[in-house]
Amino acid sequence: MAIESGIPVTLLTLLITIAAFTAVWAVSAAIRNVGVVDFYWGLGFLVIAGVHAAAAPRLDAVDSAIVIAVALWALRIVIYTGARFFGEAHEDPRYAAFRADAGPGWWWMSFFKVFLVQAVLLFLFAAPIHANFLSAHETILMPLLALGALVFLAGFLIETFADLQLSEFRANPANHGRVMAQRLWKYSRHPNYFGEVVVWVGITLMAYAGGAPWWAILGPVLLALALWFISIPLTEAHLERSRPAYAEYRRRVSTLVPMRPRATDPGRLPAE
Repeated sequence: MAIESGIPVTLLTLLITIAAFTAVWAVSAAIRNVGVVDFYWGLGFLVIAGVHAAAAPRLDAVDSAIVIAVALWALRIVIYTGARFFGEAHEDPRYAAFRADAGPGWWWMSFFKVFLVQAVLLFLFAAPIHANFLSAHETILMPLLALGALVFLAGFLIETFADLQLSEFRANPANHGRVMAQRLWKYSRHPNYFGEVVVWVGITLMAYAGGAPWWAILGPVLLALALWFISIPLTEAHLERSRPAYAEYRRRVSTLVPMRPRATDPGRLPAE
């Protein structure tokens, strides 16, 4: 499929994604805060879905369901990351650590280490969107579409409630330096990340309902791997340095998939 420019639509979404992250990088260099990159993350997926939808000759039930799902998820991400970015006086500790290690050259190094990497990852994580709009949709499996929508909704609710619970916990000054280990966070150290993976599994199932090729699943698989090997280690390294109780919390509670917490000796866990 191609649009009037003659550029294949999937390639066009990659070029637009890189251009958008380049623009956000320029903003980050001007305000000296790389955390602004998180604000575009959700929007980036919506832009990709929008470009595909605009190039499609028509939108059927699967196309519409996926665009709506991506739009809902993206809106939630934008609201949450925007509230965090504008509500915090300092740069995200992960990016602040990168800045301290890199020194004066961080303003240009951040383009390659953060922005370009995230642009490519976002494009790859969007595999279910690409796969859906590249498939013919000769037959739509409505039961599978409904199942995908339910899985998406489950992940959306898990991620939403996890973020709300964490925001409420952080907003209480009495919790400064303490570990969030209640409600969903009692069963997973990163229930928000788990919810995000489930969201994209749901979108992938919706794409399969329209006959998407097998590689649509690479989106949630690569997302889970990136969370497991990149995001979670970076986050937990900071938490272990800043919160004495986190090491014990890490020993007891599942990394990603919610599970019953392991038993512990109450005397080993610092008071929360």
